[in-house]
Amino acid sequence: MLTPLRALTSLKNLIIRSNQIEGNFPFQELSVLQNLERLDLSYNRFSSSSTAEDLNALPKLKKLKYLDLGSNNFDQKILKYLFALPNLTSLFLDNNGIKGALNDQGLCNMKTLHHLDLSFNNFSGKLDTCLDNLTSLQTLDLANSNLSKSIPSSSIASLASLEYLSLSPNNFEGSFSLSCLANHSRLKVLVLGGMKNIKFQVDTEDPPNWIPSFQLKILNLANCQLNSPARQMPSFLSYQHALEYIDLSRNNLVGMFPNWLIENNSKLEFFFLNDNSFNGSFQLPTHINQSMDKLVEFDISDNKIHGSIPTNIGFFFPNLRDLTISNGEIPASIGEMLDLRVLNLAHNNLSGEIPKQILQGCTSLFSLKLSHNNLQGQIFPIASTSLLLLMVDNNQFNGIIEKGIISSMGLWVFDISNNKLSGRLPANWPMGLGFLSVSSNNFEGEIPKELCELNLVSLDLSQNRFFGLIPSCFKMFLLSTINLQGNSLTGTIPEALSRGYELEIIDLRDNKLSASIPKGIYGLSNLKFILLAGNALQGELSKEICNLKGLNYLDLSRNNFTGSIPSCFNNISFAKEELQVQFFVTPFFIDPISLHGYQAKLHQYESPFDLEEKVHLITKSLTLSYEGNILNYMSGLDLSFNQLTGEIPSQLGALRALNLSHNHLNGSIPESFHKLDNIESLDLSYNNLSGSIPLQLQDLNYLSKFSVSYNNLSCRQLNYGNLLRNEFFKYLL
Repeated sequence: MLTPLRALTSLKNLIIRSNQIEGNFPFQELSVLQNLERLDLSYNRFSSSSTAEDLNALPKLKKLKYLDLGSNNFDQKILKYLFALPNLTSLFLDNNGIKGALNDQGLCNMKTLHHLDLSFNNFSGKLDTCLDNLTSLQTLDLANSNLSKSIPSSSIASLASLEYLSLSPNNFEGSFSLSCLANHSRLKVLVLGGMKNIKFQVDTEDPPNWIPSFQLKILNLANCQLNSPARQMPSFLSYQHALEYIDLSRNNLVGMFPNWLIENNSKLEFFFLNDNSFNGSFQLPTHINQSMDKLVEFDISDNKIHGSIPTNIGFFFPNLRDLTISNGEIPASIGEMLDLRVLNLAHNNLSGEIPKQILQGCTSLFSLKLSHNNLQGQIFPIASTSLLLLMVDNNQFNGIIEKGIISSMGLWVFDISNNKLSGRLPANWPMGLGFLSVSSNNFEGEIPKELCELNLVSLDLSQNRFFGLIPSCFKMFLLSTINLQGNSLTGTIPEALSRGYELEIIDLRDNKLSASIPKGIYGLSNLKFILLAGNALQGELSKEICNLKGLNYLDLSRNNFTGSIPSCFNNISFAKEELQVQFFVTPFFIDPISLHGYQAKLHQYESPFDLEEKVHLITKSLTLSYEGNILNYMSGLDLSFNQLTGEIPSQLGALRALNLSHNHLNGSIPESFHKLDNIESLDLSYNNLSGSIPLQLQDLNYLSKFSVSYNNLSCRQLNYGNLLRNEFFKYLL
């Protein structure tokens, strides 16, 4: 494999990364390269070897100092072999999936190591205390390595040469005191935030008033129950003046907003204090310093800060690329941020109108989120050439959609749902538009046929006043969701939907559609939700519905279906498999942060195009909204308010909600219903059922709504203790 290299005995640097080379680590081939100092075999498919010849070959590489084996298939044995390399200073074994305990004595005896990266592996157990032998370590990266138990503070304290320490996220638990790092004068990067175990806490105040000898550049203490239960701001930060990146988000910290933290650190680039409980006001520094020129991301949302956004914020933050902030009105000076790419002001208390200067001045802006505020007036009447995402849903905007705002040829996401907009939808849309939501407004007229020219992924026109036919010309190549619920659409369900092979959600509820369901829809293997309630559909339920084995929810209620319920419904999984109704697009840029050449992938940049579908479902007599991962677990069948006859099939699949009420069903309640372990709502009322209620139903532990009223059922002696335990609130015979 590497035999041709054996003649290059003077070779010092060998880099063969990012190929598809397989096989064992080439100890024998490399052993003749005795002048080799740097070896990079990362991003291949090498695995470990265990022969004695291989082990004897390693000591010959006396000059090898740098070894990168990241992103291969090595196992735990490789750690024992590498101990034989006498002068190794840098070892990278990240992203190999190495399993087992990290207590290898060979590793702990590699006292010449300066840089050790074991991140993104699958170790088990605790971090061994023998690591305190590695007193020369400058870099220790154990992020995402599945370690647990407590962090050995004494061992970390002994590694006084550390410049870079990343231990998160892992499964560590217990309390870790930052004071054990007080004498680490070289420390520049510290990452302890985002642990997977909620039992892990970071304490910065024990002992109180300790003074650090280090000046950090990067600090991540996000979501680590910082200083719980007091939740006070870390006092050691008052001594830090070199911070470039700080993340204290999601800790519920209290006290006045630390304006001093911005003023003290003139090199700040990333500033995340969101999701805490800081009060007081956010104030800009009294003078311009270097921090204002360098700051590119700033998020202080979801606090208890009062007062308005400073009107001159754009002047102070001219190079900001990502701004997330709260309260007050949107200042026009944001338009002075020429490099602003992402502006996220969603879920705040913003009021007033959107300043025109934002689109006029922010010529680099591609993502604008203003959702869930109290903004009003007209949406931008002017054009933006750079805008890719615009989300202004859940506000008080009125008027019509101006042509200017949708003239951006790159516009891909457009969400203006839940406002007070009216008129007709524009006919001309950007050809690249993928996500369009105008739901819950007052739009009217026919659905523009021009929408058919777009390669849409998601279309939501629900809860408006559209009428006429559903266009049969939609391109179905990418369409995953179509929601036209709550309009006055007439005619039939277009056969064209049968070509939507990527369709996961069809919601046509509460319209005036007639005829039957096109049989071609039953051949769409990706369908998860079919919601057709509240129309005038008719005919018998086709057995071909059962071809949709991955269906989560079927709602055909409030129609005129006749005949019997197909017995094959038990073939439908009804969400037995996990469903991911989520749209994710790779972010346009990621900002890696480096320290002396090490890539510290700290800032997991949240894509502005991370979108989740929302579905409104009726269960337990309530209309509830389900979105994101919770859709994985929602399953149901609603055939209520039809003209169905015959008996209830003995098995109907795994369900959380079943509603067969208001039909003409007869026979008995199947005893097999006791196998519906996860069912929460069961409504069989207003039918012609007879016989007795199966006693086994009292063991359905999750059932909270049960109605069999208005039937011809008889009563057995039931265990009312179980009924109370199951929180049955309705039991009528």
